[in-house]
Amino acid sequence: MTAVVLCALIASTYTIHSERVCVDAVQAAVDVGADPYVAAALVYAESRFADDRVSSSGRVGPYQITVQYYCPDGVIDDCDLYHHGALALLRYLTDPEWTTLREQLCHYNSGSNRDCTTRSYAFADRIIAMIEELQDDN
Repeated sequence: MTAVVLCALIASTYTIHSERVCVDAVQAAVDVGADPYVAAALVYAESRFADDRVSSSGRVGPYQITVQYYCPDGVIDDCDLYHHGALALLRYLTDPEWTTLREQLCHYNSGSNRDCTTRSYAFADRIIAMIEELQDDN
């Protein structure tokens, strides 16, 4: 499924800020080798496909990444938040320490050096449920 088709499906089911942000975020995931369904559900949960989102903890962009860890030189200037967000996701999806998607998403939410909390597991469960719904609709 292409990023455009997946995002059209999402937009027909969910309220999102921008279908263009969805397409760009999902395509960035595809470009780095991450699962497009996981990326789409994660970015929906993180930002509802808004590229200007800034959290109270300072995470930015559609993937809600921490600039100091994921952008070149730890600065936002010239940081492609789509590409570096997709790379951050891929890092969690391929970390051998976490063997299930639930663990990977939980640690993405909580930060790799933190234990998963009940809130982070709930976040992971919401994303997995959305992935399953999107795949069933396909």
